[in-house]
Amino acid sequence: MNGWYIAGAATGVLTVALVAALVNKVAKERRRCGGKYDERQIAAQGKAYKRAYITLGALCMAYALADQLIERPWCSPVAGLFICLCVSIGVWATSCVLADAYFRSGDSAKYYTRLFGLMGLFNLAIGVMRIHDGSILEDGALGIYSMNPIVGLLSLWLMTVILVKQRRDRRDPDRTEEP
Repeated sequence: MNGWYIAGAATGVLTVALVAALVNKVAKERRRCGGKYDERQIAAQGKAYKRAYITLGALCMAYALADQLIERPWCSPVAGLFICLCVSIGVWATSCVLADAYFRSGDSAKYYTRLFGLMGLFNLAIGVMRIHDGSILEDGALGIYSMNPIVGLLSLWLMTVILVKQRRDRRDPDRTEEP
């Protein structure tokens, strides 16, 4: 590996660590000032975790089976497992949003909608650049650079689910779904 690659990777890891620390600090302050999850939300989150865990296990088994049956892999192992993980996260978040268990009392859905929208557009833009320069494929299979469009699609999916849930709640405020 050349020096620029190592420097770029180190910069990326450092940036992620700094952003994670900042998000953690903001989250701690919000928890101190804001509301908490009630018992109904915690129970719904438990069901969502169960659905996500089962989804992750099934997708990982399906990926492993497909990898063994197909002579030429359609994606790298990292990309395949990342897709399985993102789908599982999508199942968890969708279940939580639909059961009103994603946001604490006092949390702003508008903030998360904007955050997911920006994350989605940013990652899809990087994905378009990777598709344009051809680096999304490694030896004809999806490679590590396919992660940006996958995260972009997941983020836009979550934004859409939140918006649809808000619209449904405005129409019928007494409705609570059990996905």
